[in-house]
Amino acid sequence: MYATTTGPEAAHELFHEVDLSAYQLLSASLQFDRQKLVFAPWRLTERYVPVLSETRFNVSQAYSIVTVGVGTSYTNAAPEGGRALAIAREVLPAAPARVEGEELEDYVERVAPVLVERFHERISTNAVVVTVGVNAQLFEVVGGSFVDDDGDGRDDHGHRLRSWDVGGGVSWGLGPRAGLDFAYHYMRRRMSPEGGTELVPHHGVSASGTVRVATLDRDHRGYDVYQRTLFVPSIVTGLGVEYLRCDGDAARCEDALRDRWVFTPFVDFRLAQTNQIRLGLPIERRVDFDDDGRVELKPVFQYSIQLASP
Repeated sequence: MYATTTGPEAAHELFHEVDLSAYQLLSASLQFDRQKLVFAPWRLTERYVPVLSETRFNVSQAYSIVTVGVGTSYTNAAPEGGRALAIAREVLPAAPARVEGEELEDYVERVAPVLVERFHERISTNAVVVTVGVNAQLFEVVGGSFVDDDGDGRDDHGHRLRSWDVGGGVSWGLGPRAGLDFAYHYMRRRMSPEGGTELVPHHGVSASGTVRVATLDRDHRGYDVYQRTLFVPSIVTGLGVEYLRCDGDAARCEDALRDRWVFTPFVDFRLAQTNQIRLGLPIERRVDFDDDGRVELKPVFQYSIQLASP
């Protein structure tokens, strides 16, 4: 959904791999040791079907952990949806009048950018996307011989499944320049692949806000890519907040941590659909079961590609 600044990668650190808030045909991102691809195959069909056309598959790899998932969305901002058609019917009759003697081709070239901008303003205001999805994460080793290096009688690679996650989120477009994202995740995760290690409940929430602070090309309204996808070359700033809590104890929670908070200020350089760069600075606070906390800073450079439906 290019109609708002709300876009993919609303979760930056804790839920990056399981985040399914991507609204295009294809969304891919690349970080150091982290790669992700979200693909919506039914976007290739000619007819738009709510929910089905928004169904997408997620594949990502981070630090040798592979994540696979599937999710879908319902949105009132789909260009093929009923709300969009109603807005188009209101916008078109308000088109500027044709000047006497003006060629039809010149008239369309002059009026089209105006109509598209009006449509953009209307469709992106109070645009809502509701997303649900499920994901599974696998450990680095997913098969092989029995290994017991520590001599405790349990297979060191007895489990293939690291975690599973069920999540839901809402994206709210406040207009062409601003958007908000909210999400909740319930997951069960084990800290080790060793046989007998149980899956422990985790609860997570995230929120993100974005604002477009600069438009990189003032002539974008006349370009075909804008009129087809509403993509605006721009600079977007934002802040993401993520929280994850482990409902186990120190022996069963990863790194013996009870709570993890991540605050991520970021800047997106949306140069083109196929050339987008994010610079972020995740600030993470980790709290163990003795209430001892520590803070870590981890700068992030991310390169992204997004392709709209043909």
